[in-house]
Amino acid sequence: MSAGIDHARGKILVTMDGDPERPIDIPKLLKKIEEGNDVVCGWRHKRQDKLITRKIPSVVANWIIGKNHRVRSRITDVR
Repeated sequence: MSAGIDHARGKILVTMDGDPERPIDIPKLLKKIEEGNDVVCGWRHKRQDKLITRKIPSVVANWIIGKNHRVRSRITDVR
């Protein structure tokens, strides 16, 4: 991912993980950028993942990231 970011060109960079994401949401993210936001973050509002294998590890990872970078991982909901 780092190499991809290093070689990216343009004014806006959209990243997604390897899970089947919803590319249809990209225009919603871009609209928020056009409204004047510098950074936009999206997440699944009604997550259907399994608790033990997906939800708990995600909560822990987001907590660690937030503590290490002093950033809240959940900023706004893009609907």
